[in-house]
Amino acid sequence: MSDPTPAQPAPQSEPQPTPEQPVAYPAPPTGGYPVPQPGYPVPAPARPSNGLAVAGFVLGLLGFLGSFIPILNFGAVVLGVVGVILAAIGLVKAKSLGGSGKGLAVTGIILGVLSVIIMIIINVAVVNTVSDAIDDATKTTVTTPSATPEGETETGNDAPADAPTKEEASQGEAPEPLPFNASGLLGGDAAPTFDPGKPGEISVVQIGPLDKASGALVFAFRNNTPDIVTNIDWTATASDGDGLVGSGSSQGTTPSQVQPGEVGLAYIYFDNAKSIPKSAEYAFSVSSDPVDDTWASSVPLKVTEAKLVGGAIVGAAKNESGSDASGPFSVGIYCFKGDKLQSMELGYADQDDVADGGQATFSEDLYGDACPTFAVGVSGYSF
Repeated sequence: MSDPTPAQPAPQSEPQPTPEQPVAYPAPPTGGYPVPQPGYPVPAPARPSNGLAVAGFVLGLLGFLGSFIPILNFGAVVLGVVGVILAAIGLVKAKSLGGSGKGLAVTGIILGVLSVIIMIIINVAVVNTVSDAIDDATKTTVTTPSATPEGETETGNDAPADAPTKEEASQGEAPEPLPFNASGLLGGDAAPTFDPGKPGEISVVQIGPLDKASGALVFAFRNNTPDIVTNIDWTATASDGDGLVGSGSSQGTTPSQVQPGEVGLAYIYFDNAKSIPKSAEYAFSVSSDPVDDTWASSVPLKVTEAKLVGGAIVGAAKNESGSDASGPFSVGIYCFKGDKLQSMELGYADQDDVADGGQATFSEDLYGDACPTFAVGVSGYSF
């Protein structure tokens, strides 16, 4: 009779080392790095730092930020240059450090270079601004908030009406005011009268209305200096109770040369004329050159014929300057209502060159503007 209990397998025993096969154990850590163990991540070794790249970036950034400050940016640009040098060395070193600091080095170089460029641009702009301000302060100018009412003259509060001005004392007796178009250079049928103007100065004697469509502010001026003047350039500002509201410059005068005591016509172009209120006050400044007897940059032609034909001013002008004249020949037409300036139109003659004794012809449309009476002048250049 057999035993009902099933036979159990014999227990397995671990292999025992024999003298011929010793047990192998893991090797101890070497080189400062941990030995991988089952189930545990291995930490990556720390990347070496690139101090030169960091320093170059910091100095480049400081130089860039300081380059926007005029004058002081000379010191800032030194930081930028040193930053470029350090960043460049750091960029080279990054190759041996596995790329450590490469981005900072490149950024430092860019910021340092930009600091030099910005410093140059800003300081050149400052020098030009200062130079322009000095030129404006040293040139001969005269300003007036508005034209003197007709029939009146301006004097100081404490000076008698007949007291000589500083200009009269330095330049001698002021010229007598001449009637309009005393030189005979202008054509047309206008015969306005104007104030005497300020003795010893080129001064505004009448201001017309501002044409907001064209941006032109017409005005008249008188030359009360002892010299025939040319290259007459005007600038003007417009202001209201809150300050400046516009500024502009002239586009030539009619005639282009003005005798002592004579009246000339001009206009200021305002780019933002539509924003200038009707009540605005204007201040004018002028610069000019005396006419040389042997050469002049501008040459006025004498208008020999001018009439209104079908809404256009048609006419001719003769070159009596004694030398050949070159174009473009500008044609300035100023419309009056009695003694008051109303508007202007600017055009050009048909010819490009006019020999001495020759003539230029023109036809300028008034585009429907009313022009009860008018004065027209033509001028070119002598080279």
